[in-house]
Amino acid sequence: TKSVDILTIGSVFYFCFIYYFKKI
Repeated sequence: TKSVDILTIGSVFYFCFIYYFKKI
């Protein structure tokens, strides 16, 4: 389950980072 947890967190974090970067 840790692999899935890390993958999910990484995906969300990456998406948030791209969204925030595009907003600027």
